[in-house]
Amino acid sequence: MAEGGELDPATMERPRVCTIDVADEVTQDLLDRRFNCIPGTLGRLIEFDGSHRESLCLLQHSFPENLHELDVVVIDLQEIRSEPYDPAKHRRKKAQGHVQRALLSSYPETVFDPRALSAGLLGARLQKFREKDSFLIVFADSYESVEYHPVAITPLGVDRERPEVHSRYDFYSALPEYENIAGTDTEVSRELSPELMSLLSKHNLELTYSIAFEHPTRWTNQGSVKRSDFAPLITSASGQIVSFLAAWDNCIVFLFPRIQRKSEFLVELLENVLPGFSPALFPDSGMAAWLREERYWLLNESVLREERLKLIEKFNTQLGDIESRLQENQERYQFLHDLLRETGDELVRAVEIFLKWLGFKNVVNVDELNPGLKEEDLQIEDEPGLLVIEVKGIGGTSTDSDCSQIGKIKYRRSKQRGSFDVFALYLVNHQRHLPAHNRTNPPFNHIQVEDARNDERGLLSTFDLFNLFFDISDGHVDKADARHALFEVGLVRFNPSNRTCLTPVEIHHNGTVAIIQNGGLKIEKNTNVLVRDGAGSRLRKLEILEIQADGTPVETSSSDNEELGLRLSEKVTLDAQLWVPKP
Repeated sequence: MAEGGELDPATMERPRVCTIDVADEVTQDLLDRRFNCIPGTLGRLIEFDGSHRESLCLLQHSFPENLHELDVVVIDLQEIRSEPYDPAKHRRKKAQGHVQRALLSSYPETVFDPRALSAGLLGARLQKFREKDSFLIVFADSYESVEYHPVAITPLGVDRERPEVHSRYDFYSALPEYENIAGTDTEVSRELSPELMSLLSKHNLELTYSIAFEHPTRWTNQGSVKRSDFAPLITSASGQIVSFLAAWDNCIVFLFPRIQRKSEFLVELLENVLPGFSPALFPDSGMAAWLREERYWLLNESVLREERLKLIEKFNTQLGDIESRLQENQERYQFLHDLLRETGDELVRAVEIFLKWLGFKNVVNVDELNPGLKEEDLQIEDEPGLLVIEVKGIGGTSTDSDCSQIGKIKYRRSKQRGSFDVFALYLVNHQRHLPAHNRTNPPFNHIQVEDARNDERGLLSTFDLFNLFFDISDGHVDKADARHALFEVGLVRFNPSNRTCLTPVEIHHNGTVAIIQNGGLKIEKNTNVLVRDGAGSRLRKLEILEIQADGTPVETSSSDNEELGLRLSEKVTLDAQLWVPKP
């Protein structure tokens, strides 16, 4: 706007747009695109401090006086703005008459939401707006009711009046039946104009919804039928309507879910989509709307439009195929996530599936065979002997007793077999309510590890199994070596196959140069090295870019006790293990 309230000469006269509770940066983007745009609000949430007992509040809404003359109203129910309670803002400077009304907020309410009551006032202002050609654009949020406690302030005191219940959707009396439900999997209707389908498809992968609607119906001689002045735009994976277009008197209502790139979305909606619905409201659009009619299409335009439509349909089909394959893949490998979050029978079952994937032929789920026997959970009969496994999912880390219990079962099985070829493993999903990478890894202290070594039993976490799956899939660890490692004592580790470990003694140049003591291994330039950055991490591959011995670049080094500098293709830390191929 220019000074004095006059339009900037560069601003389009039509359409006249009001943005209610739309983010400031979005409104500014519309102004930058020359739209004649006026902001408004249903009011901010009022926050009270701990001393709040009873406070009088006034509505702080703001709507253009000429709202009925505007062409487009955009209401964003998703934008939340708040401010601390300021008594000065809730006191009328000019009060006429002997009765004044306000709203009472009382403890324990700490946030007063004026928007629902303001929405009803907006609805009254929209009555004339919707009697003419116009657009109402709503970015929807979940349906919530707010109870208000009005009071009458008179010379005799403050009188409480009957409570009222309102919602932020009170501005729209034609709201269909709804359900508060959230999700992200959605599909764009294919029975739309190319411009609208293109816009919605562009943003569909990023949108989320928190409310869904039913298709309104009307009664005819044939009974209840779906209203023809209502069209679903986007549906959820279960077929619920999360975005729609509807007629409201002479107004066209567009309701959309949460759009991530809202500014870009609104600009394209106003520039490319709405002019096709009401050309007279967009006389200054980039192209006269009537020129978009098929009779005025340019040479090749029909073919290109058809290609675009087929591309959109192909994209939606391929996207649906990928979503199905993703679902199948998640179901196939669900046991990997179960290793990190489950406990009880579900965790035991996930470990059982993993061990069979690892190649063990004789895995016995003892819990299923003997539900009342509370000893080991799994048994594996393999070439070294019998491996008994206790599986536990816990919220913290293991006690000494937790770790050692499997040892008692080991000796019991040895006595039953009359043989000492029995091995024991304690397997734990620890701190299972935390992200696995934020847990204590490994989840055993040095005393527990030493005791396990002395008692000849193994300790392992399910997070190690999770990482092992990918180390094997990436070809870094052989399944046979991993199976053998499960029979080890102390802290079980899955080391890379056919490789030798080197531990850096110093790190330089921001982690890209590692100083090592070579114990006679042949190390060559451009060799691939596997790195484990510490407990709870997967192996990753990097390359030796340069080798220096006594400050001199060399192509190969294999001298005993020689200190070497290795310049690596990626950063490593001092506690990293470097695994080089065996000669």
